[in-house]
Amino acid sequence: MVMTVKERALWEIMTEAERNTVIARLRTNAAQKIKEKDYAKAHLFCELLLDRGDACGTCQYAFMLQHGLGGAKDLVKARDLYHQAADKGHAPAMCNYGWMLQYGLGGAQDLVKARGLYRQAAEKGYVPAMNNYGAMLFNGQGGAKDLVKARDSYRQAAKKGYGPAMNNYGLMLQNGLGGPQDLVKARDLFRQAAEKGYALAMNSYGCILQHGQGGAQDLVKARGLYRQAAEEGEANAMFNYAFMLGSGEGGDVNKGECQQFISQVANGFLQNVANRVQAIRHKIFALVTLVSRQHFPSVMNLASRYLRGDGVEENPVRAKEILNTIDMKAVPDKEAYSELYKACDEAIEDKKIIEAQGEAGDPAAKKARFG
Repeated sequence: MVMTVKERALWEIMTEAERNTVIARLRTNAAQKIKEKDYAKAHLFCELLLDRGDACGTCQYAFMLQHGLGGAKDLVKARDLYHQAADKGHAPAMCNYGWMLQYGLGGAQDLVKARGLYRQAAEKGYVPAMNNYGAMLFNGQGGAKDLVKARDSYRQAAKKGYGPAMNNYGLMLQNGLGGPQDLVKARDLFRQAAEKGYALAMNSYGCILQHGQGGAQDLVKARGLYRQAAEEGEANAMFNYAFMLGSGEGGDVNKGECQQFISQVANGFLQNVANRVQAIRHKIFALVTLVSRQHFPSVMNLASRYLRGDGVEENPVRAKEILNTIDMKAVPDKEAYSELYKACDEAIEDKKIIEAQGEAGDPAAKKARFG
């Protein structure tokens, strides 16, 4: 909503204090309408703030466009608005603009610029940017890898009680990355972040309890944490919970539910990847690699269950189909993969022989086939 000539003239002669009063009222109204989910009116207030050059309102408007609140998504416009607000030194806009640059949303990817924006916003004390900057330092994105600085950036955000950073800092303490190992402190950080409802931290806390790191082992509590995180869709927790269901650690054995969670991890995650591949074809290799590296155990486990008939009907053909979803270039344990694949082929061949003999009237074959 662009100001008229008269409104613009009036705005120009207002004192700074008067302008600040108007801006404050518009911000309050915008925030209230967003809280009420009255996005149409929130859009209007944000447009008024945008037209008056307010970085906070511009950032809020961009966020609504980015997520399609009150209308269609517009990533290109959202990115441009974040850019405008970031140029005015608005830390949340710097962080959000960096996010869009990092993942190539609304335009070309630029990891170097994204990292710089995160750093600037972190220096202004914006906690999510501290975490994102730490992640880029940890992974060596947009510049050199620096585990010491990554750990420190996570630490600063964790001190502010930011769940993702607490989990990330805890992981570095747990594994002694960027500094000495401290399992007791890692365990406490995971606990705090888990209590905030952060699913990844629930999984991390469950894992450290399961293995008795930094304190006493508690299989019952670990299983409960995995279940909570699994119910929120955290893939690693689904697999960990399924393992405990299958082994009986921390509670009763439940192979049926175990199979459900393993299937959800393998099939659901692979389907998600397939959907993303269809939309972003140039990332196909990276996505398939991600599946193979991060979820290789769950895919192998699912295939072996179909091969053995453990919790599901025995089906070596289905087992082989599941194994064929893995990209061999990214398989971390090629020997285990090859052995399981070979076992599937042998089981398929045996099944053909048994079926052929059964049709020919061989009593022994009939007994093997029908039990």
